[in-house]
Amino acid sequence: MPWYHGGSANINLFAGYDCSSSWIQWSAQDPLTLTIVSGSQYASFYGWDAGSRSEVRLGPVVNTTGTNIQNYSTSPYLVADGIQPDSVAEWVVVQGESGGLTSTDSIQVLPPPVAVTFAPPEIPPGDTADIILKERNPDGTTADFPPDQLFEVGISSGNSYGTILSSGDTAGYFASVPQGLKFIAVDSIRADSAMVGVQVEPAMALPSAAAPGRNGSDNKAVVSRSKSVSQNVRSPSAIVSAAMAANGRRKSVSFTDGQYSIGWVKITKNQS
Repeated sequence: MPWYHGGSANINLFAGYDCSSSWIQWSAQDPLTLTIVSGSQYASFYGWDAGSRSEVRLGPVVNTTGTNIQNYSTSPYLVADGIQPDSVAEWVVVQGESGGLTSTDSIQVLPPPVAVTFAPPEIPPGDTADIILKERNPDGTTADFPPDQLFEVGISSGNSYGTILSSGDTAGYFASVPQGLKFIAVDSIRADSAMVGVQVEPAMALPSAAAPGRNGSDNKAVVSRSKSVSQNVRSPSAIVSAAMAANGRRKSVSFTDGQYSIGWVKITKNQS
């Protein structure tokens, strides 16, 4: 099952026999090496350090045991902390090796589910651009969202250069609004050009909430939040199965979950 950039995945291990559908519990004495054999640019193993009470990045290879895997507090887990796929889902493949027996399992890191573009992509000061939102599939293709789909949207970079228009209201941030959004550029800019990033993700069906966009600074107006995803993944035919479940395993570090997208619009002075 797939998960998004910033999400985590538990490692569940089982021992069994190729010729039998019966499974026995993983032996506590068996050493185990977990290796990301493909896709290490997208994810890494993490663990929990009891002494410092914090997460520790372990890298693409972990030497552990069955005992550690069975213990929630000592079990390593995957975090999609690397490159975020921008348009097509990418695979992370994990190999488990114990006593000369090896097996692999895999999980996808998805691109953000919203494709954000502007029409036109470049505007002069004081002008307006439509914010076009499309649903992005794992294979990179896009489709229209349902008409009743709501979105969380905000200016994540360059919020002193404009504001967002939604159903007659203007703000730098909306918690839950429908499609039909526009970006309105400020009347003048000092530089010859400026880039504005607008962050969008699917929203729950909540009442609309707005925050000012023209606050006189270029700080981010959007703070992303971590979410929990409950999905189970299991490979039942392997002797050593590194089965991964994306289920909000994270303990301390707050990565964004990758379900948002950022589109960019350019404001350019008219050259006379």
